Amino acid sequence: MYPLTSSSRLGATLLTLLAALRVGGVLLVGVVLQVTIGRDLGVAGGRPDLVVIVVVATGLLRGPAAGAVAGFAGGLGIDVLGLGVIGITSLTLVGIGFIVGVYGERVPDAAAVRPLLVIAAATIVAAAGELLVAVLVGTGPTLHGASFLVAVPAAMLDVLIAIPAYPLLRRILARRRGMAT
Repeated sequence: MYPLTSSSRLGATLLTLLAALRVGGVLLVGVVLQVTIGRDLGVAGGRPDLVVIVVVATGLLRGPAAGAVAGFAGGLGIDVLGLGVIGITSLTLVGIGFIVGVYGERVPDAAAVRPLLVIAAATIVAAAGELLVAVLVGTGPTLHGASFLVAVPAAMLDVLIAIPAYPLLRRILARRRGMAT
């Protein structure tokens, strides 16, 4: 392997910075859309979670570290702009972003349906995780079976949104050839 020169290190740093800016921009759009439009969309009690779609796409396409960072940033944005309890969404999305990233690294990208199934599962886990953390912290409702029923329509809405959105996110977030990260 050839030693890295200062110009190649600078190029790799710039590519990493550009990738981080792409992820941050997509995440910002997802948070703003979630807080403004996503709250008004609802079917059978479930609401789409656009930030989960972005976090899952980031984890699958960029790896566990990027997925966890995107989960933290997106969750914090939702908590701050949504006037919720700071940290509840962040905590659940960090874990989801990391686990999805590990899964994405270990499973080959062969099926077109795989990201949709991961998004559906992540939406259900995120809803259950947020409810569980809220109950444990003492800021949420009591834990019962009906609380989880709204997660299924939310997962269905996320999958419907992800059908056109995931290919676009894949084009924006996918690693480019020659990138260091």
